[in-house]
Amino acid sequence: MRQNPDSEFGWPKKMLVDKRIVTLLSRKTYDDFAGAIRELVSNAYDAGSRRVDISLDLKKRRLVVSDDGIGMSPADFQRYLTVGARPMDRPGAPLLGRVRIGQFGIGFLAVVPFCETMRIETTVQNSDVVIEAELPAHKYGELKPLPGDIQEIGTIDIPGREIQVSNRRAESGTKITLEGLTDLALAYFGPHKAARAYSIRQNGGVEKLTWELQQYLPLEHWPDSDAGKYLAYEPTPVPLHVYLNGAKLHRNLPTGVVLEQGREKLTESDDSVEFKFALLHNWKPVKPEEARGIQFRVRNVGIGLPTYLGLGVGGKVFSRLTWIFGEVQVLEGLDEALSISRDSFVWTKLYEKFEKFVRDRIQHHAMQIEAADYRMRELEREKAGKRRYASRRHNGLVSKKTIIEENLAGLKQQGYEVVRKRTSSTREEPLSVDRAAKRVTVVDNHPDWLERVNVGPKTYTVSIGSWPADDTSNPACRLKGPHHVEFNRSHPAFSGQWDVEVAKKVYVVLAEAKQEYGHAADRVLEYINRRLIEAFKG
Repeated sequence: MRQNPDSEFGWPKKMLVDKRIVTLLSRKTYDDFAGAIRELVSNAYDAGSRRVDISLDLKKRRLVVSDDGIGMSPADFQRYLTVGARPMDRPGAPLLGRVRIGQFGIGFLAVVPFCETMRIETTVQNSDVVIEAELPAHKYGELKPLPGDIQEIGTIDIPGREIQVSNRRAESGTKITLEGLTDLALAYFGPHKAARAYSIRQNGGVEKLTWELQQYLPLEHWPDSDAGKYLAYEPTPVPLHVYLNGAKLHRNLPTGVVLEQGREKLTESDDSVEFKFALLHNWKPVKPEEARGIQFRVRNVGIGLPTYLGLGVGGKVFSRLTWIFGEVQVLEGLDEALSISRDSFVWTKLYEKFEKFVRDRIQHHAMQIEAADYRMRELEREKAGKRRYASRRHNGLVSKKTIIEENLAGLKQQGYEVVRKRTSSTREEPLSVDRAAKRVTVVDNHPDWLERVNVGPKTYTVSIGSWPADDTSNPACRLKGPHHVEFNRSHPAFSGQWDVEVAKKVYVVLAEAKQEYGHAADRVLEYINRRLIEAFKG
């Protein structure tokens, strides 16, 4: 190993940086740490890396990002040090069939607030030269102005060297070491005091970094992801494999019921955006709560964290909104609407149209899920024979069969399959709901569907009829047999103002009294019925 005597670029080198970028970096918070690491991995992706290894040692306050990309020659490195002053694409065509992520040329500067020193080691294939450089991140606030009128551009000295290592000619790649992680970086890994129970921030640590990198990076989906086949970037690039402390990372998007998947192209004047999307849910609130919403991706990289685009904030409340998750993969367009930090969008007419499309789809499915869940819960309550809250919502005395048929009809309109069957076995469930398959199976002749009312030790089967409520002989119900009672739908007791189940029992007792005492009880029962009607109407 020896110094390279033929280097045409002297050391220390001068790095050109736009002071406005440094001002922007100085506003970073600890929550931006994962986004900064995303930028280093994105650079590796653009450099044709197939594998990136991230090693984190909090005790030593060190993080290392190593890749097997094409690396940098001395001339490449010189350009690397000037991209902070203006946008600059790396020379040459995108590698491995990938669309280049970097647009603004400042990605590596994102880590400046999070370390004291950034060390770079890089080499290209078939070269004996290895570049070692040290970027003093802690000095970025001490930029020296260039002479002349260009006061917004400053310089900073970058010490380093070029060494010759003959046994590494077959290697290529870049290794970036963040030494002296700052308190701002370490705060990212601590528990967030205000975090709620289902937040990824509650415990912090490496788990939090893992989750956020899996949300941001251009990774492959898990093999069992239902949405993976819908959301693959086009054209499909050679994948990037990322490891954090030896564990492989995958895209976060879990399995779930696919609500909708599709592909759209929107235009505005001479501009357009083409994208694919998939919306999913799992019949329960998404965990962790940071995964609730839709993840936007541009150039295969996550833009910010998932969002509902303002739905449910200061307006209509959607009770099942937090059940929805998914992705929108932008295939072409919206580059001008992307913020320089790549964590949000800026307003354009095209972006407004794009956002409205996504918001409308989320709102539609939030309402559909709410309606479907309501209907399935009613079906399950009736199957379990619980108190008839459904009857009160239906404003009166409603048969179990009516409630079931209304809900089945509603589910069919929403695309659910209703399977009807008959059985001779009482062991079979009268109704089963397969939420994932969107299927409801009903045993039409199951004895559990018979309407019953229990009054003390007696059980009556129930039927429902209608006759004038002022019929004093049988005002609200009449006994049709020793174990059968018929209720009067027209009676005020079943108007929904009172507990229908309690009213049933009251009038069965009165009917039993009439049967027991005959005409001798008519005047007393007539009085009781009149007073009860007054009470129900009141």
